[in-house]
Amino acid sequence: MIPNKFWRFLALALIACAQTLPAQSGTSQGHGDAWSALARGTDAIFWNPANLALHDRREALVSFSLYGWRMAVGNNALNRKMYEDFFTNPNRVLSREDVEKLLSCIPDQGIKLHGDNRVSLFSAAFNNFGISLSSNTRLYSGIPKAMLEIPLRGLEPQTNRFYLHGEAESAAELTLAYGHTLYRQRTLLIFNRPALDFTEIIVGASVSVLFGLGSFYTRQAEMLTSISDAGITVQGEYYGVGAFMKNGHLPGRGVGLNLGISGRTPDRYIISIVLRNVFHHITWDKNAKGYKGSLDTGLPKFILGSGQLAGLEGDEIADNSETDLASFNSARPFDVRLGVGRKLKKYDYAVETGTEDHKFLLAFGGGLHYNIVHLFSAYRYYSAHFFNVGLGLGGRSMYFDISLGMQDGLTASYYKGLVIASSLQFGWNY
Repeated sequence: MIPNKFWRFLALALIACAQTLPAQSGTSQGHGDAWSALARGTDAIFWNPANLALHDRREALVSFSLYGWRMAVGNNALNRKMYEDFFTNPNRVLSREDVEKLLSCIPDQGIKLHGDNRVSLFSAAFNNFGISLSSNTRLYSGIPKAMLEIPLRGLEPQTNRFYLHGEAESAAELTLAYGHTLYRQRTLLIFNRPALDFTEIIVGASVSVLFGLGSFYTRQAEMLTSISDAGITVQGEYYGVGAFMKNGHLPGRGVGLNLGISGRTPDRYIISIVLRNVFHHITWDKNAKGYKGSLDTGLPKFILGSGQLAGLEGDEIADNSETDLASFNSARPFDVRLGVGRKLKKYDYAVETGTEDHKFLLAFGGGLHYNIVHLFSAYRYYSAHFFNVGLGLGGRSMYFDISLGMQDGLTASYYKGLVIASSLQFGWNY
């Protein structure tokens, strides 16, 4: 049986994902995460460490982020309109047409639920240096479509094999970053011909010390169900690994590395390339466990009745074991981002493409600036369509921002996910 401590950890992680998320700002979220080229100050620590060496007269040389958070939860299939159409009337009986319509909204790969939480506890940038302390919680789980077809379509004779997957990880990060001006007044040559002039080319790196707080990964989970006139049989097995805090001891430690390079053109365009998770590895070697279990209901049984499925005890049909492990490892996928942006006094705009968790990403974002009021909007594609808007208030000395993003819809009835981000920053010159 998966341990109770896992469910407690998962519940806490879900609460975190439902309330807060990353050390990114409302301004970066308002640009749809097209921010690798435009990030400055404390934002650059996360987005592109090279940009710590980019300084503009309108921006503070010293910046401090009091907090930064972003809430993000979503799925790939369900929205509020589906719930209102099919499940709000307790007396409604779903017709076959209703069932097929409902199932048509679920992709063939099933329902995927996700959450990501990164909370900035402290971050500061001074000249070309940056430091931040943040926490990161990631959740993912999937439900096969066939598992949903059985209760919706009824107990028709059929056999299904389900493969389940899920993971949860929480870690804190202490990050040190530095940006350095490599060249000034350089011309990029392509095939030995001048192609692009740069007023400056800068490079940067960020190194993170990772403190694992808890994790659980399913390595294998499989279930076979068979429905016939004689009843239902269910067989399955799973294997997972996990590590959780015990007596205040951190279960995992690791190191992360990001690299960035940016170039500024004479007309103030910034072109950036960021290599994320060049190395991002955690070794879980404290209180590491392996969890293995199997399930077998035996001869075909019906759902209700004495001695049937409803009357079976878990110990009668399940066999679970827990073993101590020396250690296991986890790593974040290596990603590449290419961004181009331009920041002027009254407006800015940027485009960014690349990968995030090995999935394709494309984002367009921009902002309008009038005195202390800043408005942002963006489109972002990352396994789904996101539409973002944001508001910033303040200037160089104090700046507050907040943004809202909606997944696959522009109204509360149709979106399948929600993202909210905000930050409060201070800055000064010396």
